[in-house]
Amino acid sequence: MSSASSRGGGIKSIQRGVYTHSGSGSEENVTVSAVVTGKSYLNLLTSSAGATTRIRLVNSTNVGVTSNAAVGVSWELVENY
Repeated sequence: MSSASSRGGGIKSIQRGVYTHSGSGSEENVTVSAVVTGKSYLNLLTSSAGATTRIRLVNSTNVGVTSNAAVGVSWELVENY
């Protein structure tokens, strides 16, 4: 039986973090370890109630966080093989 990595599937890495956004409404960047963007996705885990919060993978080393309120945001970045 071969492993997921030898078949080209499965999870290569998971990065998690918590970031406190200023509430400015503009995008603020969080630096992460480099990932292959085409093989990665983000999960927004928690944000404060009542806030409109968005996250996106800006590039291979930055997660962008946008919010209309000063909130703590927890996120998870998953990179697949």
